[in-house]
This record gives sequence, C-alpha cells and structure tokens, in this order.
Amino acid sequence: MLSVNNVRTVVGRIPFAIAIAVLIGLIGGCANNGDLSPMTQIRSKWKTFENQRIHMLVAGDENADPIVLLHGARFKAETWREIGTLNRLAELGYRAIAIDLPGFGESEGPARNPQAWLGLFLDELKITSPVVISPSMSGRFTLPLLVSSPNRLSGFIAVAPVSIRLYESKLTSIQTPILAIWGANDAVVPVADGALLVADGRGRLVVIPDAGHPSYLSDPDRFHEAIAEFISEIEK
Repeated sequence: MLSVNNVRTVVGRIPFAIAIAVLIGLIGGCANNGDLSPMTQIRSKWKTFENQRIHMLVAGDENADPIVLLHGARFKAETWREIGTLNRLAELGYRAIAIDLPGFGESEGPARNPQAWLGLFLDELKITSPVVISPSMSGRFTLPLLVSSPNRLSGFIAVAPVSIRLYESKLTSIQTPILAIWGANDAVVPVADGALLVADGRGRLVVIPDAGHPSYLSDPDRFHEAIAEFISEIEK
C-alpha cells in the first residue's frame, strides 16, 4: 500500500520530476489492481468473414452461454458498452458478443446477403443456440434466420426490429421463445408489430412508457430488467 512515508522516501532519493512520474505510475497500478469492474472485461475482437473484417466487443466468460447483440442503423456495438448492457450481461454470468454488422461501426461491408449473413457468421464463430438481441435495422438479419431455422436460437429479444410484416405468413413457424421490447412512442416500427410477433403464445411484449424507437436509451434500467428476467426464464 502506498503511504505518505513511502512518497517522502521516493521524493527524497530521486529528482522531483522523476519522482512525480513514478508516483503517478504507482497510483495508477494500485487503481488498476483494485478495479474489478466488468468494464475491464470488455475487449475488441476481429474476425475475417467473406473477405471482410468484422469487429466485435466481447464481455464475460468465454465458456459461458452466449448472448449476441446487434444494433440499429444509427448505432453500433459500442452502444451496448455505453449504456452498460455488456457489463450487465457479464455480471449475470453470460458471454456477451456485440457485433458491428457489415458496413457499420468498425466493420467492413456492406453485407452481400443480409438474409443469410447472421446464421453463417454464427457458424463461423462456432456459436450455437445463442440468445440474440435485435433492434431496428438488424431485423433484416435476424428475422430470416428466426423463421427458417426454428431451433437455431435459444431466445430472441426483439427490440422493435424492422421487417416483421414481411414475414407475417411465416411467423407461425417460430419455435424460439421471444421477448418483444417496444417504446410506447415508437414512430418507426409500431407497437402493433410487436404484438403480431408474439401472438399465439410465441412470447410476450414489454412496452416501455414514454420511450421512442431506441427504447433502451430512454430507460436502460427497465430494458436490462426485462432482458435479465427473460433469459433467466428460458434457462429453466
């Protein structure tokens, strides 16, 4: 432990400027050693896929159950770090993988075939039966997989994804548990689309009051509570 006497000893033996540099390094080292926040677990990873470099942010135990986070057109993987979702999932004991979709964030792009891309990329990563969180634009990547491969995902968290109406005739084929999260004031994808997605017992709809299209920005705590409850239920 760094004490006042230690500091005096250091300053007394070496030139002042050097002593200050040493002191800053010692303090920084103490702070880092004492910081056990899940934030320190977040790391960037890259994967070359279809001749494009794809960027991801990963948090938590590499051997834990995977949760894959996608994003909307105005957002990126970093969004999930900023609002604390990666931290929260790591704290709950999951492996969280936030992907910059092709052409977004730090990933090269665009995707040549969005309808097939996610399934193929999950295969490349050797990720089986993940929970996928899919906001807005990412519905173009997730909904085709959801309706074509009923057992590919262990859970689907739909955060007002686009394209639900395009797959309306195929929604009855879904066997994956679904949590739909919508903002009450969503002017981009209507709440009615969320109700359609979870109709006939396919899942449940959570509406966040006073929230817009990116409902997770309006009330991150409520958003995190909803996903934590859902993933704990599908494990039972």
